[in-house]
Amino acid sequence: MNKEVLEVRDDIQAAIAAERLELPTLPEVAMQVRKVAGDDTADCNSLMHVISEDPAVSAHMLRVVNSPLMRRSDKPVTDLRLALMQMGFDTSANLAVGIAIVHMFMADNKVIGERMRAACKQSTEVAGLSQVICKFSTSLQPEVAMLAGLVHNIGVLPVLKFAQEKPALVQQPVFLDMAIHALAPELGDQILTHWNFDEDLRHVPSQHLQFNREVPEADYVDLVTFAVLQAAQGTDSPHAQVDPDVVTAYKRLNMGAANDELHSEEMQEKFQAASSALG
Repeated sequence: MNKEVLEVRDDIQAAIAAERLELPTLPEVAMQVRKVAGDDTADCNSLMHVISEDPAVSAHMLRVVNSPLMRRSDKPVTDLRLALMQMGFDTSANLAVGIAIVHMFMADNKVIGERMRAACKQSTEVAGLSQVICKFSTSLQPEVAMLAGLVHNIGVLPVLKFAQEKPALVQQPVFLDMAIHALAPELGDQILTHWNFDEDLRHVPSQHLQFNREVPEADYVDLVTFAVLQAAQGTDSPHAQVDPDVVTAYKRLNMGAANDELHSEEMQEKFQAASSALG
């Protein structure tokens, strides 16, 4: 981390400590959904009443249930309650939270907006890949894997919010990207802790690029690691050049980068469907 980026990090942390820069607040609909999800007596009706208060999230939920990934018949689902019942309580709750988070990636400034959109696109792609890979190779919960993918890059939000108030930073896009790359993981952990996310998700932002990480068994961090590296294939991202032999997540997931089934046409269609549904 060079001197300039260290100064930006210190400025951001000082601004957060002095309450001049607030960590992003979880959208109201997401907070209410999480509250319902934690209630043992709640059901899809309870969830519907909360989600229906947010038209944008409701519409996005219907789009997902009618996507190739989840569609069960040729007749589209137009009723939110039926959509939630079809997807199931846990999947619906995690999906609603994730969609609300996706809608946070917006900005008016052109430079900031471009990076918001890029972060959002990458997050939805990684979420879709994580969800499909989870079903394919683990006994973990696919809807939680999806949420892990959606929040893995959440730390870009405070960096970009800070940059909006610093014209000099906005006018140096290369330096801004360096700051995002260096600071987003640490800030992401802070945000998920601030939001009281479960422990198995709180460190996804900071740990998913620790390729030699050692844990006893595959977890949600591994799924995001795998998805990030898969999403980078065929691009100019430095992640496309990572040696698969050093990635311990591959071993825990019992998958190699060149796994034939993973690269099958059917699996690629599932990846595309999952990412498109979330975006």
